[in-house]
Formats: sequence, structure tokens, C-alpha cells
Amino acid sequence: MKRFGTLVRAGGNYRFDAIRILAILIAAILIACVPLLGALTLSADVTVLPNGILNPGDEVLVTGDHVRVRKGPGLGHEILTKVNKNTLASVLEKDGVLSEIQGMKNYWYRIKLEKSGIEGWMYGQFLLKQEKKQTEETTAPDPPSPTPTSPPKRVTLNSIGTIQEVSSLLSSGDLNKNGVSEIAFVVDEENGRYKSLVGYEKQKGRYEEAYRIKLMSSSVDKVSVLSGPGSEASLVSVCAGGYCSLYSFQQDRNALSLVYKLQSEILAMGSLDGKDTWIVSMRKNRIADNDGTETFYIEASRMEMNRDRIQLKDKIEYLRPLPVKKITAFDLDGDNKDEIVCEIGGKNSGGGITVLKLQNEKLTRLLNSGVNTYQDGQFFGMWGVKTDADKRLVLYTTEPDSSDDVNTSFGFLMVYFDGARLVQEKFFPVGPMLDDANNTRKVLAYPDGGGALPFIVLDYDQDSATHTVKAPIL
Repeated sequence: MKRFGTLVRAGGNYRFDAIRILAILIAAILIACVPLLGALTLSADVTVLPNGILNPGDEVLVTGDHVRVRKGPGLGHEILTKVNKNTLASVLEKDGVLSEIQGMKNYWYRIKLEKSGIEGWMYGQFLLKQEKKQTEETTAPDPPSPTPTSPPKRVTLNSIGTIQEVSSLLSSGDLNKNGVSEIAFVVDEENGRYKSLVGYEKQKGRYEEAYRIKLMSSSVDKVSVLSGPGSEASLVSVCAGGYCSLYSFQQDRNALSLVYKLQSEILAMGSLDGKDTWIVSMRKNRIADNDGTETFYIEASRMEMNRDRIQLKDKIEYLRPLPVKKITAFDLDGDNKDEIVCEIGGKNSGGGITVLKLQNEKLTRLLNSGVNTYQDGQFFGMWGVKTDADKRLVLYTTEPDSSDDVNTSFGFLMVYFDGARLVQEKFFPVGPMLDDANNTRKVLAYPDGGGALPFIVLDYDQDSATHTVKAPIL
């Protein structure tokens, strides 16, 4: 027999020596401790929850903007609505599974929104428990946005003319470069065989036809008059079927000349670097979200115009897809360089705002915010506007403070960027959301309207096929 600590053979079978027996005893002790170790691990997970564990009956505040409320506890469930920071809710139920999402660990909670009464599931990372006696204090926005001490001043609409034209897609801008803005309609010609872009200018107190230009496409989803620094002339963007065509206006021939065509749902134009003109486009993501929401990659290319042709150079892409609904380029932070401002939202919703900026030859995100809208609907319109020294993002939308009320008003919401967040400055109501006029109302940016705000409102009478042009007066 060999020394102690080795294996010996007897009758063709192996038997263990004292060291192996000791190892077996240690393993048995470890197995007995597994429940304890599991409890310790769970305890460690619970203690790192930043907001603690919530219980049914707790009152909570939402801590983020545009946070989704889902039909069930998980990212795969249908989105019921989206809410913003400081929305008050109560906890109804806690899911029993500790879920990890993008490095965060927390539980899903079934909550009930105080204002709307909607019940759904929200990830606990965005919920903060409130002491009931302090609820009234803590529900105020932090820091508080400027709010008027008196009811918001209502906008009156002053009629400034009429245009006899059928209701259609609209745009505005100085396409013929004569210093007067036009209201441009897309109209059918010869029983729909082709379409024309018809521009109306105000001359001697009346709106008169300034041009009627044949479009090359019989299908148009969106039309825009674009202009920017470095462009010799305004351009017309005609988008349909996932493509946008850019045309220059040949005034001597009263015709449009195709200068570029690219695959994009919509386009914007701006000076992202403060000196050159950039075309901002959207490349569709082939993979839709779980609820069917389409997302897009934002691309920006520097534009050079050579006679009647355009070259797009130095393309830069924002690598994270966004559910974009509207897009504009505007100097929001006052540094003389335009930012890319996007309205984002789910499949049938909107109200979110994402701002991208060109920095160090990359598109980076400045912020992701949101504005309350009725049933999370999209903004009616979104523009960047400069008045005197002030620069504002202007939204035509429902009143944020009464967005859950069917009797809410449509109006102009002024928003500015304070370097860290979007501040909702003033809301100017125009009329009730349920007003029949809003069913056919169009709002355009229009500096020549003569009102207090650089916009015009067009109300359409179907019986007479007439648009009444109105200036908003404060």
C-alpha cells in the first residue's frame, strides 16, 4: 500500500483516502448553504434598487419624460400611453420578477394615472414614492416652469383675405425670391392626370396667383419650400412613396428643375455648422418596434449647388434609430448653428421631442423631452421661429395642462432651451379642440401675416371651396 494521501486498488475497485473524504464533507457543507447564498444574492439585488420597493397603495411620481405605460409587465407589451416627469399615479400591483433592462434592475409595477385613470405597467426605475402628506408639494415641476398668474391670453383670428382653391397639401415660403411669402397649394390638374404647385401672394390687399408650376409626380405625400444659407435659390421638396425629390425654381420658364432625389420620408434644410447648408434626411429602419412603430436613422449631408445640380457631401449619421414624426432644423440654443429638432412618438402617437446637434463631426443628442398632448396625439405643427433676439420652438398643439380633457384647446405653445432642458414658456389658445373649424384648419409659418405671431391660419369652407386666411392677434 502507498503512503497516506494516495489512491489504493483492491479487488478491481477504487476507494478514497482521507483527503478525498474531507473534500466530500466540504462539498456537502456548501450544498447545505446554497439557500442562504441565494438569499444573500437576492438581498443584494434588492438593496441596489434606487427608488426602493413599492407596494400597492403607494403614491408615486414619474421621474422621466415620455415614459411608456404598457399593457403588461415587459417591453414586448402594447403601449397604452406615455407620460412625462411629475405625473402622479398610484401603485396597484408589483410584478414578482426582478427585470434587468439596459443595465438597470427593477420591478414592473401596475399603476393608475391620477388624471386620466389609465391603468397599465411601468418599469420601477421611473417611479418615485411620495409621502401622502407631501404629495401636493412634490407634484410641482422641479424646477418650476414659468407659468402665468392669470389665465392664458387667448388669440383672436383676424381675417386678412380669401383664396378660392380646393383643400390640399400646403406650404409657405418665398419660392420666387421677390421678398413676399407665398401660400403654396398642391392641386390636381386635368382630372388628376398630374399635379401643380400653385402659389398665392398678397398684392394690394388681395391674394393673387403668383405662379402655377407643373409637378413631375402624380402622387405627393408632402411638399415643402426649403431655403438656407449658401443656396442660390429656394428649393421645393416633393415627397411620396418613401422618396423626396428636390427641385429648383426656374422663374424665367415658370418650371421646376429636378436637382436631386434621395430615399427619405421627409427632409429639412439648415446650417448645422453655422456656414454651410445641410440637407437632413431619414433612412428607414427595416426592423419595426414591437407595436409596429417605424423608426428612422437621421442623416445629414453638406449641400453644394453647382448650376442646376446638387451634390451632397460629408454624410453623417445618427446611429440610433428614432420614431420620427416631424423634423426641422433651427438654432435652438443661440450659437448660430442649427440643431435638428424631431418630434418622436409611437405608432399612432407623438408629443416627444429629441434634439440632435453636429459636434466634432458627429450627430450627438442634446436632450430627449416631451410635451403632454391629447391622447398622446402628434403636434399639429412644429416650427423654429426667431422674433427680435428671441428664438423659440413653436408648437401648434393642445394645451399641455389640460391634455387629458376632451374640452382642451388648440393653440400656440412657445418653448425655449435653457441649456439643459426645454422650458414650456407660454401657451396661447386659439380655439376648442372640438371646434368644427379645427377639422379643416391649417396653420403655416408666414412672416408677412401682419399678426403678433409669424403664422397664418387657413380655415376651409368645403361648400364654396374657399380658404379664409387669418392672422393671429394677441
